[in-house]
Amino acid sequence: MTENPNIESVVHVNSVVWITSLRAGEQGVTRRILEDLEPLLEANNILFIKFEPQNAVQLLAFLDHIANLARGGLQPIIHFDTHGGAETGIHIVASGENCSWPEITEKLRAINVATVNNLCVISLACFSFHLIKQIHVTTQAPFYILAAPQDEVSAAFVEDSVVRFYRCVFERSELIGAFREILIEKLLLLHCEEMLFTSMTRYVRAFCMGKGAQQRVEEHVTEARRLGYLTSATDISGFRKRLKAELRPKQALVDRFVETFLLGRPVSFDIDAVKKAAKAMPDPYADGKRKRPTVADSIKGMTLPTLK
Repeated sequence: MTENPNIESVVHVNSVVWITSLRAGEQGVTRRILEDLEPLLEANNILFIKFEPQNAVQLLAFLDHIANLARGGLQPIIHFDTHGGAETGIHIVASGENCSWPEITEKLRAINVATVNNLCVISLACFSFHLIKQIHVTTQAPFYILAAPQDEVSAAFVEDSVVRFYRCVFERSELIGAFREILIEKLLLLHCEEMLFTSMTRYVRAFCMGKGAQQRVEEHVTEARRLGYLTSATDISGFRKRLKAELRPKQALVDRFVETFLLGRPVSFDIDAVKKAAKAMPDPYADGKRKRPTVADSIKGMTLPTLK
């Protein structure tokens, strides 16, 4: 993602919600982790909630329950101690069912809305970074921070890293630092403010500068002429000049998406930072390999990087 060094990472956590669904032979790792983790959380006055769903319906209902608790003040880290599949989602061992990533994402979004964009999700479920495929900056973010693997993770990595990670989080009050120190070897991090900054930067570069801006202006001019609003060269010239001014990115663009995607949570960047980053970025459509979207579709440029 486009780097903005001023991105904040402050979260307020008062609970860890541990969702587990493992085969009998795999539960030893979890037991050993929790033998150390639960006393750590208790010592730091962090509520611990453990849940083992017996089927997909139970899992989704439990996430609804957490959303209700969040409306009453719960500020959780949700930890998935389960299996996952790139296309199938979270696997429920007891029933053999799967909860799809879209289903999980919608439940997490409700929790994040209840926490006013303060939800942290730590997932050791294989392929669970695929949750990001369900995210678009035109909707409310389903979490503030996600740490999850794009591929498979081993039980050895889980056992070695989880307690160390939470000790760093609660004893040093540093979630991002804990991730970079302990989890970065196997997990990827998505910070929703950084995602918005990256998406806006790409959008501004592709559609508000250079050839992208020129294309938008000419499409508007063509449509205005088709409708009979422009009948002379003077009309066209004046209209084109006004369009260029109106299409320059303004602070209102940032404010709009902060209010929707980030649920109004203040950000550490403004439109000037976005434009500065955009100017340093190559035009993603300059090579001609992809057709630049039209005006009607240009907002779709504000999307996540494609998983590789």
